[in-house]
Amino acid sequence: MYPRSSYDHHHRKRFAEMKRAERESRDQTAIDLKRRHERERAEKELQDRIKAAHKTDDVASSVPAPPKAPASSSSSSGAKFGGFSLKPTGSASASAAKKKKTAGGAFGRLSS
Repeated sequence: MYPRSSYDHHHRKRFAEMKRAERESRDQTAIDLKRRHERERAEKELQDRIKAAHKTDDVASSVPAPPKAPASSSSSSGAKFGGFSLKPTGSASASAAKKKKTAGGAFGRLSS
């Protein structure tokens, strides 16, 4: 047999590299295909859920709504939640005056 030349060696290396690249390309194509199928399946599932939600909305809209409770006739302007009134009180101005009085702190007294 003939002795191998460096051309043969590099040719075989390039050929092996080309085969590896083709195999990786096929693998990547298969991965992309799987991802595409998964995405399409998820989109179809989402569309089915949306259709089902619209069907239940159609059924719910055909049922008459329960009558509204009469509004309480309260003379106060604040809302009531759990027995507590959210009506503003006059103590807000008192707390603002207190903040003004203590705003300087110890350092405020040194500067005067």
